[in-house]
Amino acid sequence: MPHLADAEAEPAVQRELGRHEDLDGLRLAPEDADLLSAAAVTGARLQRWDGIAERLEHALRLDPRSFTVARRLATVRIFLRQYPAADSALDRAIALAPTNPEMVLLQVMVALGRGNLAAARAAVDTGARRIDPPMLFAFLAAYQDLYWVLNDAQQRLVLGLPPSAFDDDRGAWGLVRAELYRLRGDARRTAAYADTARLALEAQSRAAPDDAQRHAILGVALAYLGRKAEAMREGRRGVELLPIEQDSFFGPYIQLQLVRIYVLTGEPDQALDQLEPLLRIPFYLSPGWLRLDPAFDGLRTEPRFGRLVGRAGGGRR
Repeated sequence: MPHLADAEAEPAVQRELGRHEDLDGLRLAPEDADLLSAAAVTGARLQRWDGIAERLEHALRLDPRSFTVARRLATVRIFLRQYPAADSALDRAIALAPTNPEMVLLQVMVALGRGNLAAARAAVDTGARRIDPPMLFAFLAAYQDLYWVLNDAQQRLVLGLPPSAFDDDRGAWGLVRAELYRLRGDARRTAAYADTARLALEAQSRAAPDDAQRHAILGVALAYLGRKAEAMREGRRGVELLPIEQDSFFGPYIQLQLVRIYVLTGEPDQALDQLEPLLRIPFYLSPGWLRLDPAFDGLRTEPRFGRLVGRAGGGRR
């Protein structure tokens, strides 16, 4: 459900950067690793991708023990689809924080970017040997919508978890269950838990009406329920609140949720209109990922989708 955790600069550093219009200049402490790292992330959000990875590499040389810098570097390399460089950054980050579940998530994302589901599942299995499995599997099922990477036994374990495993967020808990039950062909439970998610997400959206992600995810829950007009309205509202032009780090994820909504509601042309730009900008989706992800099953017979994945047909391997 949510986008990458903790992808923003620390508030104190962000406030410091906010006093300076030209982030690239780094007039403040040009050899400060934290400032370099924060500037790189802020630059990504402002669509200033040139030199971001190099800035993070420099920050890591200044502070080789910084897990935050190593994690950010790995994430940026994934967005730039530079997978060997992402592997290197991840090796450093895992050595610094071997029990952090986000490291497994990033390993999975690298494997999926390469179009290798077996490697993604191997990363999950390896991670589960050093991280508490229920915590890890719940994290993977929720973040980046990676529930489908889990194998059958891991999915069953997640389905047995209470809302407390999802920080008592019944929106996240309900939606993960709806997604897993749809994947497993159980339409009745899919609808039941999509409605559980809907109720929670509606309350969350009322409490935070300008939260783009809440609107977009609410749209996904409504799409699972077949409430097409409402689903599309919520998805479009999410994109309006946080367009890619405003935030090129989080904005693509919000637009991806609108793609999911259009697929679920039987609007393949509109889905592809929103999906195609995501392959032309820094983002974690790749042709290899599209070939694997069941979220795109409703597009596989579309010639445009086949061209996106670089094959005559868009079927999964």
